[in-house]
Amino acid sequence: MFYSRDILQKKGGQFGKIWLAATKVSKLTRREVAGINVKKSCHDIVQYIRRRVRQGTSGKRLDFSLYLSAQLMYGVVLVHQKHAEFLLGDVTTTFIRVRGHAAKQVQEINLAEPKLDKVQITTTK
Repeated sequence: MFYSRDILQKKGGQFGKIWLAATKVSKLTRREVAGINVKKSCHDIVQYIRRRVRQGTSGKRLDFSLYLSAQLMYGVVLVHQKHAEFLLGDVTTTFIRVRGHAAKQVQEINLAEPKLDKVQITTTK
């Protein structure tokens, strides 16, 4: 095996949630996806691929397979996509609320036309 099973566990595993995002994106809740730091995850994967991290009880370096590396990077991309979807949804909801609130304020203003009395127009020559 090219990796320790401990790193892919959902709870306590370094890349567990990323791996789940790549394989079963519907298994993660919005809170779990929002809690993933994309920048740190990318950095950790690159460090692991470059063999700068020692794993296991013996302290020897374990490698990822190419397939697992690709799956983890794909998981990070999906998490980033979900973050963007959440942001777009929040901004859209906020915009609709602000626009609706502004429309209510405009409707409350009485814009009745003023009654004009006879206006005398004088011209000077």
